[in-house]
Amino acid sequence: FSFNSRFLSLEKLGTGHQSAVILKLYRELGNSVEKPVIYPDNHLHPTSINLISSELKACSEIENSQVFLTTHSPYMLNQFEIDRVISLSMSTNRITSINKSRIKRTSKQIKIALGKFGLKPAEAMVSKKFLIVEGANDATVVRTLINLHSGVEPEALDILITPAGGKSSVSELAALLEELSINWCAVYDWDGLFDTNIPTIRQNLTS
Repeated sequence: FSFNSRFLSLEKLGTGHQSAVILKLYRELGNSVEKPVIYPDNHLHPTSINLISSELKACSEIENSQVFLTTHSPYMLNQFEIDRVISLSMSTNRITSINKSRIKRTSKQIKIALGKFGLKPAEAMVSKKFLIVEGANDATVVRTLINLHSGVEPEALDILITPAGGKSSVSELAALLEELSINWCAVYDWDGLFDTNIPTIRQNLTS
């Protein structure tokens, strides 16, 4: 690596830069041998992810080429269109299965709809459980209850808590999560039982 007329060995660079260099080398290898090539990916800094994702997209656009990427990083997932993402889940007996997609909208429409709640698709997709609450105060109460019960913060349990901004918005957010095949549930105040417009999304659920 050349910098100000000096040459630095690859080991002197950050892991993000190392990954970028290695990825380019693997890409050249793939072009020369015309055989399947596995691209290693680890320790990427968020600022390096855009570069890496651009390289992977470029690789996938080469004739007779495909790229398979596995990641737990929401930063990486947010670089790609939702319809290119396959969500997987693991059961209690460690069997991996594909979450069947029910997406009816375009990636742009999904991003705009989730943006209303301050979310990006990847943030929701990498959580084990998505918990919808009515407002910010409810989020604080639920976070505290989870902490008292488990002894750790919800994030340590891969639980994402999101205020919907009122009862009427809960069903809107829940519908989006259903479309993305995300494991969700909602927590209401007691007065939700007496609302004439109970915002449930799944059939056969009574108040």
